[in-house]
Amino acid sequence: MSPGPKTGVMDKDRLQFSYELVRRGVYKVMPNAPLAKGEYGFLYSLTGGAAAGAMTARIYDFSVQ
Repeated sequence: MSPGPKTGVMDKDRLQFSYELVRRGVYKVMPNAPLAKGEYGFLYSLTGGAAAGAMTARIYDFSVQ
């Protein structure tokens, strides 16, 4: 029997970061280690609202030159 659908980010692709609240709804995010050149994103998981309890998410992406 195969496992069901999966959501989220693989452990090997996760990066540690710190954050602080600047004002309501605005955060300053700082990686805990330097970021190499490449594409990155924050996965914001939203619960509810999807069919059959499925997770929905928003991705906020950026690049490092």
